[in-house]
Formats: sequence, C-alpha cells, structure tokens
Amino acid sequence: MKKLILLLFIPLVSFSQDYLAFVGDKSHPSTQGFEFYNKYDEVFVSFVKTDEGSAIYIATNYIYGDIAKINKPLTLYLANGDVLISKSASATDYVDKDCISIYPLTADDIYALKQHDLIRIRFTITETNTGGDEDINRFA
Repeated sequence: MKKLILLLFIPLVSFSQDYLAFVGDKSHPSTQGFEFYNKYDEVFVSFVKTDEGSAIYIATNYIYGDIAKINKPLTLYLANGDVLISKSASATDYVDKDCISIYPLTADDIYALKQHDLIRIRFTITETNTGGDEDINRFA
C-alpha cells in the first residue's frame, strides 16, 4: 500500500495530463484513483492539483436523498497513527447520485502522506431536504 501511495504522489510533482477529476464545471489534473470500501458504497479517492494547490478528491454514491454533498471536515487516518483533518471542501458537486468533493492539503499533509500509508478515511454526507439538513457520517 505504501508503494501505491508513493506512486500516486509522483504525478503531484509532474502532473502529466493522463488523468482528470471533474467537479462542477472544472477539471483538475489528477493521479490515478483508488477505492476504499465501506458497508454502503465504495469511496473513490485521488489526489488533484487545483488553482489553489494540491488537494484530495473524494467521491461516493449516495442514493437516499435528492440533494447531498460532502463538505464537513474530512479525516485521513495514516498507518503510523497520525490523523490529518481538512476542515472544509473547496469544491463540491452532486450529480447522478454521486457526492463529489475536493479538500485542500497543506505541504505538511502531503509530506505525511508521502511517508505513511493512507489506511482509512472519514467524511460526512449532508443531505438537504424539506425538514432541514441531516448529517450522515461514513468511515471507509
């Protein structure tokens, strides 16, 4: 897994145009993605380059509501026990029942991810309906 993460970060330096991630009406150069599994749906993750810098892209299917998004804090769990938190998404989208978000990463986050495997991810899907917002926590 560590080699996989390391290989995923090599394109962060060069960012060849082999992969793209789409959020809303923008596309971002991306690493090849990988999946985490949970008991509901797979969670697709890749690393992207945005106008603001490096970020993590997360997408998952959510079929239970009409309007949903991932925008609350994103927690990344590393193999050495470190926990990285990105407080809010810089971009979100909900299309074809897929929740898609981009979360910014700091230089320290990127360094930590290069050194240690990303083993788990936690995020919150916020479903908006006529009764108000409902948060659904997911762990993959």
